[in-house]
Amino acid sequence: MTRTDTARLKDEQYLERLSAAINLRRQGYYPEALKVARDLVKLRPEESSVWHTLGQIATSTGDWQAALDCFGNALRLLVEHGTVSTHANQYQATALGYAQSLMRFGRFGEAMQCWEVGRLNVSWSPWPATKYWDGEYTAVSGTPNSLLVQCEGGYGDVFIFMRWLPLLKNQLLIRRVGLMIFAPLADFCDWTALGVDEVYKVGLDKIPFGRWEYSCSIMSMPAVFGAQGWDDIPEPGILDPGTGCFWAGLQRSSQRAAGPFRLGFCWRAEENSSPIRTKSLPVETANDVVYQLEQNLSRLVTSFEIYSLSPERKDLYNTDSFEHPEGVALEFERMREWRDTAAYLCSMDFVLTVDTAVAHLCGLLGVPALVLVPKGGCWRWQTTDVTKSVWYESLTLYRQPVALEWDAADIVKTLLERIEPLHAANA
Repeated sequence: MTRTDTARLKDEQYLERLSAAINLRRQGYYPEALKVARDLVKLRPEESSVWHTLGQIATSTGDWQAALDCFGNALRLLVEHGTVSTHANQYQATALGYAQSLMRFGRFGEAMQCWEVGRLNVSWSPWPATKYWDGEYTAVSGTPNSLLVQCEGGYGDVFIFMRWLPLLKNQLLIRRVGLMIFAPLADFCDWTALGVDEVYKVGLDKIPFGRWEYSCSIMSMPAVFGAQGWDDIPEPGILDPGTGCFWAGLQRSSQRAAGPFRLGFCWRAEENSSPIRTKSLPVETANDVVYQLEQNLSRLVTSFEIYSLSPERKDLYNTDSFEHPEGVALEFERMREWRDTAAYLCSMDFVLTVDTAVAHLCGLLGVPALVLVPKGGCWRWQTTDVTKSVWYESLTLYRQPVALEWDAADIVKTLLERIEPLHAANA
């Protein structure tokens, strides 16, 4: 065997073990994945790919500082030992991983430099992102006359970042704003009241070529306004009377009827692409939560009802079988459209929800809710020492103590502690 053959064999063995570490993480075997990856980084500390994998494992287990360090190493090595043009996909993935780690610590300014780097495949020139030319990234300067905002991520990301839309005209003086929106959200509100001139449904509407001078993603709004940290995030302001973007009478005070205490419960998240479901509660845990609520909630309220906020739709959950906890009311007709869901949420006294669009919509509407954040929760919920959402005043965060393990008793205990002062104030 020649030296070249030996090197090739070592490369194949390295890639095989790296693939094993990646698959172990995807299947939820975090300690095993960590051991394989740590062994690999000792053998090849100069390989950015193994540092990237270590960063993913650290994220999954909620070790945010380790994730930040690992993604930082991966990005540095990728730049030192490779070129962006030949490692475009890896560079983009690593840059975004590092950006998300930075965002957890509120380091928006640094994060956005990485966040925008990979956005090179937009239809129009990106703004205020970067342009790639001859191995270098240069910032785009100047304010466009027309800007198309493209939605990305999920529905929850629209609910988070739509707060910046009115500011495009009010603060940046952009003359014309377009919005490429997910079709189910096209009639969610009066987008013109938020400064949007034209709305296009993703996958349905055609946009005339040359109609817009620049485009950027809706999740790039913090970069557009130069946000440097969590303190730079504006209040939602969506339901302020002056905006008029929501239909009349949506405010909670007009929707809430007298009667039993109404608790909404969403235990299932949209995790179609995930090999393991880190956000959703197993139906057994959901059943236990409902049972313990039935045993303990009567200490606070005279009567109560629990309503499901997890729609039974195959396109949402990619499943043929639906199991629902016993003791919850199923009123799926109340959640056919997002406008309907918004009104339904406004009829609740309190909501218990996993990390999904329902949580963000509760925050947007000011509905009090406890959000169950998994150990490896996304950057939007910040780091482990935060129990209040920086995005929404009405949300409290429950953080999973151990990855992939939910404690129904502790969830209910935290929920009752959150409900008690609110109920006492309204009694």
